[in-house]
Amino acid sequence: MTDFPFSDSPLFDEKPLAPNWENATAHIGPVETVTPLVDKLSGKTTCATVTLLSGVLLWGGRRLQSFTETDFLFELADAAFAWQHDWRYFEASADPYQEAPDEPASESALFTIDAFLRDSIDGEKPWHSFYQPIMPLFHMANVVNFILPAKLRPEFEIWLDGICTRLDQIATAPALEVPDIADFDSKASYRAYCAPRRGKPLPPSVLNLARPVDLAMLDTEAAANLARLSTSGNRVLVDPDELSDRGFEGEPYRAKS
Repeated sequence: MTDFPFSDSPLFDEKPLAPNWENATAHIGPVETVTPLVDKLSGKTTCATVTLLSGVLLWGGRRLQSFTETDFLFELADAAFAWQHDWRYFEASADPYQEAPDEPASESALFTIDAFLRDSIDGEKPWHSFYQPIMPLFHMANVVNFILPAKLRPEFEIWLDGICTRLDQIATAPALEVPDIADFDSKASYRAYCAPRRGKPLPPSVLNLARPVDLAMLDTEAAANLARLSTSGNRVLVDPDELSDRGFEGEPYRAKS
């Protein structure tokens, strides 16, 4: 399980959970407005955006821990770092997987934030995409903020501000012209053009604001974390023996040069 990137305050266990919870779609962000939060979350590589998704999921998972079973959320948060190396590592449909119910609030919030991460890194397409899953991240952040106790929300905002600033410094998405796939002579050339927008895989340590970032060690840390995940028993990670069936080449759970 990825280390918590925040203080493990007793406030996370404050009850009741979200007494004003309405349903699975009531507490996402506005869908037709570019808010300051959307701007804050934007401009980062795909790997950085997925790292943020993992971090926000950890906040939600920790809040829900006292109310329902959350182990698989932490497995998802970990698996998001493997996905950054190769999309084949992640099995989006692995159980427990279900549509978010509208109630009770604990299960509704649980599967709402679960879906935002799963859908953002489901399969090959988002890994090769020119675009980043900013809106799922935005909506997840709104849901997590809603279920946090009021006294914890400022800490969440400080953490989110700090991580966004950090990722803007170390994983900015390059400003490339929006591509038209019809202008490329092959799928491979289109993907090569988009690859800088995905960026390099990051390690979970970047989510911990108490730990300074060592730029020279990021690749090494990311590779070590990937190797650790190969033996994690994570339900949403694909077994090394099954990766070849997905077209994986090379040594499983080892960073490619």
